[in-house]
Amino acid sequence: MVRRVTVWVGLLFGLYLTAVLVLSNIYIGDHSILHLMIGNAVVPYQHGYTLQRFREAESRSDVDILFIGSSHSYQSFDPAVLARLGLKTFNIGSGSQAPLNTYYLLHQYYARLNPKLVVLEIYPPMLQLEGLEGFYDLAANREIAGDHLWMCLAMKSPQAINTLVARVMYDLTHSFDDVEQKVMPNQEYREGGYVFSKIIYTRDFFGAVRDVRVEEKQVNYLRKIINYVKQHNGDILLVTAPLPRKGVAAMTNYAEVSHLLESVAGEHGVNYYDFNRTMSLPTLEYFRDYHHLNGNGAKVFSYVLADSLLALAPTLKHLEIKPVNASDVVCGRAITAMSKGQIEQAISDLDLALSLDSGNARAYLNRGIALVSSQQAELAIGNFDRALTLSPNDPAVYYYRGIAYSSLGRYEKALTDFDRALALQPELAELYYNKAQALEAVGQTAAAVRAYEEFLKYASSQMQPVVDLVRTRIAELQ
Repeated sequence: MVRRVTVWVGLLFGLYLTAVLVLSNIYIGDHSILHLMIGNAVVPYQHGYTLQRFREAESRSDVDILFIGSSHSYQSFDPAVLARLGLKTFNIGSGSQAPLNTYYLLHQYYARLNPKLVVLEIYPPMLQLEGLEGFYDLAANREIAGDHLWMCLAMKSPQAINTLVARVMYDLTHSFDDVEQKVMPNQEYREGGYVFSKIIYTRDFFGAVRDVRVEEKQVNYLRKIINYVKQHNGDILLVTAPLPRKGVAAMTNYAEVSHLLESVAGEHGVNYYDFNRTMSLPTLEYFRDYHHLNGNGAKVFSYVLADSLLALAPTLKHLEIKPVNASDVVCGRAITAMSKGQIEQAISDLDLALSLDSGNARAYLNRGIALVSSQQAELAIGNFDRALTLSPNDPAVYYYRGIAYSSLGRYEKALTDFDRALALQPELAELYYNKAQALEAVGQTAAAVRAYEEFLKYASSQMQPVVDLVRTRIAELQ
């Protein structure tokens, strides 16, 4: 009897492995049939640049700051900004990474990366996930490791087990070393695990109005993460990156969840910074969708975080912050002030930044932008001129100087600057849009239509409302 049962179990297990092998190797588009049956929406070797990030992680060690969390982590912290504080950072964020996923990833990478500070980004809806979505990304885009198995066991999920078995079977017939990262449109992977997004959000959707249903299991894993870092004599900071105001409002119990996170941090004597309480960013300029920062937003936010780290540094055991350039730190503070609409404060800070370093091209650029915002376009142009003497190949300076000229009605000069910017950055849709408007102002209708058409060529899917307006305008001009 026992022998018969053993034979049948072995036969069924063999059939199961055969079915997984077959179904995971027949593809419809980017997904295998098995993944479609399971409901795994992750596109292998593309999703969030996870493949490239974790391959880079294998060659990293002894970082100052380790960023971890969901896609809000790898799209919110600009390593170039933090490098100005003399900090070496790395980011092992991944798509839909819940605290359960984070906990086991830390076990896998903490010793290798040996961080002086862990910064865990917590997007509140991640607290209501099982961890399965995060597992899908990690199973598809990393070498199989022990943490995959521990995640499966912790979730007790048949979907996770099938996904892991499929990946193991895939590795029997393919070499994962030969897999290459796919390039994602309008996004750029940058050293340190960061993804820079070029998209600007233009829709009026900020998530369905709902409560965030916090899973106690994920809160407990959050506690485990904090304890794990503290047991290794490390420091940890909990952070929630800024969201659009309407995105926060769509989560009807946001304040309750934020205070819960603050309470959990307080239990363990660590800090929690909810930046939605302390800063506000204009949606269209600084977000790629209704809840992720784009590259410009990440840069602004990273300067805000840098200021917070400077204030926090004396309380940390290991992290030493030595600003490479004090002028850059003050300039970052000014950008924060501009994001809050505090233009006079921003100009004052930029004056100070330039008194510390008269060769800071970035400070001249941002003071010019602030002056345009305060209806002082003539003074702004002088700042842009100075920025160009220091950084003659910066397309942003030509772009904003063109906007300043346009605001003064000096459209020929504006067009010259827009063309110079396009020569340096020919795929930026916003440049073609502003150029088209300047061409309309000087009566060059045919050229304006061509510029609008170029805008349509490079406009992202997130710019659909503007795209619709431009198509209407082209029809009117023809």
